[in-house]
This record gives sequence, structure tokens and C-alpha cells, in this order.
Amino acid sequence: MYRSKIHLILLISFFFLPDYTSDVDAQGKWTTYTTENGLVDNRIRSIAVDADNVKWIATYKGVSRFDGATWKTYTTQEGLADNNVNVVIVDADNIKWFGTYGGVSSFDGLEWKTYTEKDGLAYHIIQTISADRDNVKWFSTYRGITTFDSAVWKTYTTDNCGILDNMAYAIGIDLNNVKWFSAYDGVSRFDGESWEIITDKPVVTGKVYYVWAMAVDRENVMWFGTFNRGVTSYDGANWEIHNRDNGLDFLFINSICVDSNNVKWFGTDEGAASFDGKVWKHFTTKDGLADNKIRAVAVDQDNVKWFGTFRDGVSAYK
Repeated sequence: MYRSKIHLILLISFFFLPDYTSDVDAQGKWTTYTTENGLVDNRIRSIAVDADNVKWIATYKGVSRFDGATWKTYTTQEGLADNNVNVVIVDADNIKWFGTYGGVSSFDGLEWKTYTEKDGLAYHIIQTISADRDNVKWFSTYRGITTFDSAVWKTYTTDNCGILDNMAYAIGIDLNNVKWFSAYDGVSRFDGESWEIITDKPVVTGKVYYVWAMAVDRENVMWFGTFNRGVTSYDGANWEIHNRDNGLDFLFINSICVDSNNVKWFGTDEGAASFDGKVWKHFTTKDGLADNKIRAVAVDQDNVKWFGTFRDGVSAYK
């Protein structure tokens, strides 16, 4: 009789155990898309969301477009400069810009255009692209930073301006339209008139630990993702380091974006992380990610987060 009571207690306890599932499982849902769904390649390099909430995904084999129901692929056959696409952005006119190994391509929904050195680019291999508050495009190449305002091309190098390096791994545009450029051993910023090189702040952690990603949040705080030292933020007056000492477990940062609630999202080599200003959260394949190595992060108009992985497609979290 005594043994039967113990068994009954254990059985009841099993059904009423506390729920130790992750915050992700409790708050959201994960969906993964791969080549089986229509993605052109599972190796993702960049993601952008246009004015119609369509997702544009850059890969090694071309670009995939996803409107929430239908997938479409664009390659050199459609007009892309090269199928190896490093970056995609959407400008203020809803024109899509693609940085490839064969130049820059733009697509307005009807017509493709390609730009190379013949048009004014410093070099045809594009590291990253950003559009500023005046809708001027900034292209990072291995031979300088080229700008294009839809009429005039201009290139900035260490020979003709105060930029730290000829190539930027990331370009950030803050709410005051100041441009930020990352390099191996520091960052440069340009307010339209003067350049400043920053090499003595916490954002700088040595040549090995370069700044790979940048983003500006809704309060004009700049966020810098480094190669092995976590994240640094700058509010215009103070620099703050975020790492394992204060809640961030993943230190290899590849991409950053900001959602509609000003929550920062980070794609890393170890999973995804988010920061609401107080609490860090971490997400991995155990929570629903397709792969822990994340190359790209984007947020759409429904505040759905899109994570582009190194080899296993795209995971969406809502």
C-alpha cells in the first residue's frame, strides 16, 4: 500500500512538472526554409526586406525573393551581375541593390542595371552596401569606398580623405546621417564635411578582432559587432562593452539588426542573441534555429525576425 502511494505521487508529479522550455518556445514560433521550399541556395550571405514586406535573400548561387507564399530566383540569366552575392539592401525608392563579385546590380521590379569600374565603382568586388538618409548609396570595395547619388560617382580612399582603411567590413548610417566605416584596427566616421578615426575606444580590440557588423537603433545608439570580443555600443557620449561579463555569451558577431520595439538582434557563430536594453537572450538549434552559424539577420514589417545561416537555409521567428 505504501509503495502504491509513492507511485501515485510520482505519476502526479510527472504531469505537473514545471515547464522548463526556452523563452523562444514559450513566446514564438520558428519556421525554416531551405532549397526544398524554393530557396536557391542554403548558404545565406545577406537578407533585406522591401517596402512591400518581400524578403530578398542573397546567396552564393543568386538571389531568392519570398513574398510569404511564393519563391522566385534571380541569377545572371535575369540580369544579376554575378551569382555570388555578398549583400542586398533596399533603398528609399524600394530599389534593390546587390553587391556581387562582378559589380553592383540594381532592380526596380522591372529593369536590371549593373555597374562596374567602367561606370565609376572603385572595384567590382563588393564587400557591403548602405544607403544614407539622402538615399545616396555607399559601396565598400577592396580599393575604396564609392558613393552614387543616382548621377555622380565618387570614391574615398586613404589617399584623398581621412578614412582609416580603403575597405570597410561594415558601413553604418546613424540618425544624423553620419557614416561609420569599420576596419581591422578601428572605425572611421564621416559627417559629410570632416573625418574622424577612432582607434582608442572600447570598440577597438586589436587587428585580429575587427568590427564585422554595425547597426543604429531607434535612439541613435550605434552597435558594433566584433569578431571575438562581443558587442560595443556608443550613445554619442559613452562606450559600453557587452560580453560574458554582463550577459552576452556569444562573442563572434556577424550581423546586427533592430526590431520595431528597439530590441537588438545579433547573428553569431554560436547562435542568435537579443538584447532589450536590460536582458540578453540566446537562441540555438535547440530552440528552433536551422543552424547556429548565422551570417545575416533582418526584421520584416510584421516584426518577424529572419536569420540567414551559413549552410542550412533561413529561419524565421515570430
